Amino acid sequence: MESFLKRIWKWIVSGATFASILGIILYFLNDTCATRVALIFVCGLLLVVGGYSIYILHSVLGKHYPKEYDLIASFAEFKSEDGVLSSYDTFRVIQCKRTFLDKIRYNFKWSGSKLPHVASTTSQTVTPVVSSKNPQEWDYVDLVLKKPLVYNECAVLHFHTDNDDSDKKAGPYIGLKVNYPVPFIHFRALLAYKDSSFRKPAIFERKRYNSNVDTDWETIQSVEFDVDYKIYTCMKEHPDPGYYYRLRWE
Repeated sequence: MESFLKRIWKWIVSGATFASILGIILYFLNDTCATRVALIFVCGLLLVVGGYSIYILHSVLGKHYPKEYDLIASFAEFKSEDGVLSSYDTFRVIQCKRTFLDKIRYNFKWSGSKLPHVASTTSQTVTPVVSSKNPQEWDYVDLVLKKPLVYNECAVLHFHTDNDDSDKKAGPYIGLKVNYPVPFIHFRALLAYKDSSFRKPAIFERKRYNSNVDTDWETIQSVEFDVDYKIYTCMKEHPDPGYYYRLRWE
């Protein structure tokens, strides 16, 4: 902050020096012309100092916060009525760590062969999906905020997909990547198509997200199936950053 104030002060001193020179020039002009020139100068100086202040503040925030926002909480829900068509919803509560934030890159990967239809709530619009054919690389969209965020302002991000697994290629799981500390993550899987006799528990597990080996999964806990509501649900408080967490069922 001290460095920021020193930089702004230099601009103010430079402007004051130029104003002194301009004052001498205005002395020889008539009142109307002098007033116009002075007004243009003041407005120009305010624009330059204001723009430079925003630029410096943006740079300072970028050094202190490597990510554009802090993730406060994350919630993921998978829902399927027949085991073929499904929907996936993620809600993230975020806090802006930039002077201005108008869009956010969202990475995802559907394990099926058919690219899902992506949507969001009315508070964001979604750009077309950029898809990678490499199963180890993320697909992504940009969530464009209809009301841009300013520093420390909070918002709820919503990411929705409609999925088609008619060829049975998709894996039975949902997951979230945790890059930075977050108070909690929450998973729900609503499986209405399961038979009333189904009782098998799901596995809540994790692996480091820079690992390309699919056998590196570490089991965290077993999650019982709620037979009455046909749902798996689990929550992890303060998950360790640097891991990909998932809930996997049969």
